[in-house]
Amino acid sequence: MRLNFSPHFSTFKGIRIASMLAVCALSVVISPGDSPKAADRTARLQRVEAMVIELPGEPGKSPLPLSLAELMKVYSVPGLSLAVIENYKIVDAKAYGVIEAGSSTPVTTHTLFQAGSISKPVAATGALYLVQQGKLPLDQDVNERLQTWKVPENEFTKTEKVTLRRLMSHTAGLTVHGFPGYDVNDPMPTLVQVLNGEKPANTDPIRVDIVPGTKSRYSGGGITIEQLLMMDVTGKPFPALMREIVLDKIGMADSSYEQPLPAAHAGMTAGGTYIDGKEVHGKWHVYPEMAAAGLWTTPTDLAKFAIEIALSKQGKANHVLSQKTTQEMLTPVMDEVGLGFFLEKDNPGQFGHGGADEGFQALLSMNFDTGNGIAVMADSDNGIAVANQVIRRVAQEYGWTYKPQPADPSDGLFLLAKVKGTQAALQLCDELKQKGGAVDERTLNAFGYRLLFSGMGADAVKIFTRNVQEYPQSSNVYDSLGEAYMRTGQKDLAIQNYEKSLQLDPKNNNAVEQLKKLRGDGGQAMDPKVVEQEGFTVVGISARTSNAKEMTADGVIGKQWGRLMQEGLLAKIPNKADRNTVAVYMDYASDHNGEYTYVLGARVTSDAEVPAGMVAEKIPGGKFAVFTSGKGPAPKVVPELWMQINSLPKTAVGGDRLYRADFEIYDQRAMDPQNLQMDVYIGIK
Repeated sequence: MRLNFSPHFSTFKGIRIASMLAVCALSVVISPGDSPKAADRTARLQRVEAMVIELPGEPGKSPLPLSLAELMKVYSVPGLSLAVIENYKIVDAKAYGVIEAGSSTPVTTHTLFQAGSISKPVAATGALYLVQQGKLPLDQDVNERLQTWKVPENEFTKTEKVTLRRLMSHTAGLTVHGFPGYDVNDPMPTLVQVLNGEKPANTDPIRVDIVPGTKSRYSGGGITIEQLLMMDVTGKPFPALMREIVLDKIGMADSSYEQPLPAAHAGMTAGGTYIDGKEVHGKWHVYPEMAAAGLWTTPTDLAKFAIEIALSKQGKANHVLSQKTTQEMLTPVMDEVGLGFFLEKDNPGQFGHGGADEGFQALLSMNFDTGNGIAVMADSDNGIAVANQVIRRVAQEYGWTYKPQPADPSDGLFLLAKVKGTQAALQLCDELKQKGGAVDERTLNAFGYRLLFSGMGADAVKIFTRNVQEYPQSSNVYDSLGEAYMRTGQKDLAIQNYEKSLQLDPKNNNAVEQLKKLRGDGGQAMDPKVVEQEGFTVVGISARTSNAKEMTADGVIGKQWGRLMQEGLLAKIPNKADRNTVAVYMDYASDHNGEYTYVLGARVTSDAEVPAGMVAEKIPGGKFAVFTSGKGPAPKVVPELWMQINSLPKTAVGGDRLYRADFEIYDQRAMDPQNLQMDVYIGIK
């Protein structure tokens, strides 16, 4: 896979490719006359809720309208909250859905969401306040004020230096685009460990590799230096500092940079959801990179922030920044990037930012000339896809003079596939081709990955196959098809396509690495040891599932692990034989393609006491082939190991597989979920 996906940044610019959504009837034309200015506010929002988007109908039939609730369901978005700004006032604020997948607790306008990269302009406001106070210079080498850490000097910093202005405008030449955050059970690195890329940090060192001031390149790493700079010059923790100089001054009472949130606030949060509808373990990730990704907030608070900036630009608010400083903040430094905000040349006065943390996405946009704006937050990795459609409809219904950027065509195809089936999306591609147009390689590739990550593996294979047919000289399309085959357990076809990708592009290192894994070159996993294992009893939680089900939003294994951790179930199991966690696969309906029972818990010396809601299962002894995973993050190494095991011929595990009871052992090597190693025991004859 080689997709240029930004996990912590999305602006309203979208993806600048010719939009086919006009053909799909998915785009809207916005003009001041679309809605009466004096229309009832509630009625306007109700019309948005009733019809957010229209899908093309069959030939000769009317388009198919989708309501907001229907759109959220299609995209597996459990909850969404928004605030609409008109004439510098919040005129509508409303919440929809539930706080997390499977919950019945409704989202309210006070429910906290992670803002992702919208943390950056709020942090920039704090930094500029310190500039106003004379505590920080905008254009001085930051190393002159940093105390606990310094930006390492190298050949790129000989003549040009890293400055605060360059940090905030992403022109400092720094690495590390964004941050994945940390599982709630992971050890947290210090800020200095993050900057140096030292364990337990899970990102690379933040370094200058472009001459500062010569190029615009998004860098969450640079904003992390900004965070440390603000802490060094004030001597205060970042959350307390931001509350004092920004949040309280604007009245953002429901907002906090605390990571992790204290218990009093944690109960007010939504829980993150992945593209396929699965919940983020522990509800959310923790971000010590607070200025870059650590803000918890609500759309109403973000709307207050946007209004403050817009009015300060006109000299009418100025609770934090002066008119002069705000004007500088909203002046492009390079490539439509100001100090913390992204600007839109096609929409004079428009400023905003997008954000994406693990399982959360949000958008904020405001116009300092018209006083119109909107904030949308969702507890889903599909949040921006829904928010973009909501923003277009709000702008239309509220009669704003706003030119939306072209939508990402892959979103339109994905939506059509989810509602009407992938074949309908392919037929649309055929219609476009017959009319002299074509869906480009990048669009089909992005569409395929949307399907793949949504648990629609077979459909993704169809799309990637079409891309290979349309663009047979592209290495990347074969690479993507190879990944789809690999993820759907079709090893031989995966190898064929990775080999073709490598033939077209010998420098494709991803293909090299994937081929090594698929062939088992040099890996421990394909060289199992055979042992005689005594039977044992396991006590834990149980569910019936299948490998096919685990590729969809209905998968249960991730949810079982979530329960185990969140509810502290291991501690409730009496008579444990050891401190290891055991996951058992038993009662197979057939082979690895059929259903099986999954039991997650611990080995016990006695099953006389079984806690309520748990089961006790006796695992027969016998001969087992033991496979050891590589080291790495659990979501990566565990599925990879099973994929390799299930791809082997029946006798390649040291004997014919019994499909009676197989199990995983997570011992002390699995203490670090980001760098674990575990064993899989496969029952054989």
